[in-house]
Amino acid sequence: MREDDITGISQEFDLALSRIMPPRGKGAQERDMEMANHHRMRPEAEKEDIKKEGRGEYLEGYDDSHVLSPNYTVGDYRKDHALADEAQKYIDQMAGASPEEQERLRKKAESAINRIYGRTLKGQMEEVLAGAGKS
Repeated sequence: MREDDITGISQEFDLALSRIMPPRGKGAQERDMEMANHHRMRPEAEKEDIKKEGRGEYLEGYDDSHVLSPNYTVGDYRKDHALADEAQKYIDQMAGASPEEQERLRKKAESAINRIYGRTLKGQMEEVLAGAGKS
């Protein structure tokens, strides 16, 4: 599975989710601006934590505690996709790397994938990793 396949799947999921989740209430744009300004003033280390958790990148406008399915929240979704992005970064770096470097990158990608909670995304990323380095 290629990176653009994963991006397409993620976008399809986001679109489907937007159809079943309640619309955002009035004042959402003002809250978004407040949050954007709040994030701009945060120290760099805290901004990095936010990025690692996928906040601000996936399903914007929904609270981390919003339930998507039994035992799976928006926060889980965000963290999973941030981990998938991390794994994909390592997988992309494997192309053209030495065999030793490929193995090191493969282990880093496996570590990120093993921390993904959602079974569907985890399975997709395992397939991507399995195909990495094969031409």
